[in-house]
Order: sequence, then C-alpha cells, then structure tokens
Amino acid sequence: MARTAMPRSSVSRLNELGGVRLARYDSLAGETIMEGRLMQIRQEIQDILDTTARDSGFSAVLRVIVKHFQAHMGTIHGLAEGDGHLYLLGATDGIPEPVLAASRRIPLGKGIAGASALQRKPVSLCNLQTDDSGVARPGARATGAHGALCVPLFLGDKVVGALGIGCQGDRVFTEDETTELLDLGRILAPYVANSLPSTRKQDLS
Repeated sequence: MARTAMPRSSVSRLNELGGVRLARYDSLAGETIMEGRLMQIRQEIQDILDTTARDSGFSAVLRVIVKHFQAHMGTIHGLAEGDGHLYLLGATDGIPEPVLAASRRIPLGKGIAGASALQRKPVSLCNLQTDDSGVARPGARATGAHGALCVPLFLGDKVVGALGIGCQGDRVFTEDETTELLDLGRILAPYVANSLPSTRKQDLS
C-alpha cells in the first residue's frame, strides 16, 4: 500500500512544536543548573560564616558573591539602630583606602547603601560615574565602579544592613540577579546583626 505523504503545513507545524519543546527543555535545564549553582553558593557562604572569624569571614563571603555575579568589588555594612548609621563590616581587596575611610560610617539614607537600607529596597545604577540622581556619593565614584547594585539585608522583616557589589563597566543588573543577591543577603543578615556591639560602634565612630 502506498504511503500518504504528510502535508507540508503539518510537517512545518510538527517541526515548530518540536522546536518549542526543545527550547522549553533547554530553558528548564538552564534554570536547574542555575538553581543548583545558587544552592552551592548558599552552602559555601554558610560554611564560611560558621567556620571563619567574623571580619575575615565577611571578606571571604564577599569574594564568593563578587565572583558569582562576575562583579569586581563588594561591601557589607551593618546598621546600628542606636545612631542611625551603617558601619563597614567587610570589603573586597582593591578598594582605595580613602574610599574605605569614607565608607566606614554612613548616615542612613546617604549613598547607595544608605538609600537601600532606608528605603528597604534594592538600589541599582547602570553607571554611578554619570548618575545625577544624587544617590551616588563622591566616595562611591572614587572606586572606579560603574554598574552597581545594593540590597538591604533582611532579618525577617527587619533591615540590619546592606550588601553591595560593583562592576568596572556599565551594567544593568537583572531582576533575577537582584533577587539572588537579596536571597544571599538573608544568609548574611543574622551574622551582620550580631556584629555591632555598642563597644564596636564607639570604636568605628
């Protein structure tokens, strides 16, 4: 018996459906890989915080986070509720000392970290060198960073600090990247909250 040829339109439709299924499979596979990588990063950060001295631990965590986001620098600040200031707890290598000095004590609401903590939401700049919103402070520009993202550190619903990363070139951070940084910040939050006893606040003032 002779076989009936399938109409071209049907063949095209099947190929189209196959392509859609393959694209969906590739997308799901990619999401699975990314989620697995994020879980690995979470565990790595948790292990560092549980086994490393606090100051060096924060710097080590920043190196992991900066590498994960393919950024170039990062900082962690803790919020002292008593005086309404953010205090620098950790920073990556390579940030100029004058910039670190200006970052050691930041009024709530000032700069990228201060704005993020006060507003309780992420603050992102494609190029802080040319930003005219008033958010970027001269000290932040002095780092040489362009693209920047800073998120509040949430302990439950309470903001206890800020986590920021910066890139040497222009960069628009995606919604997924912002969500990831917030998620990693929640791991940091309880350690940050316990890192500003009153004696240390006085030392850093």
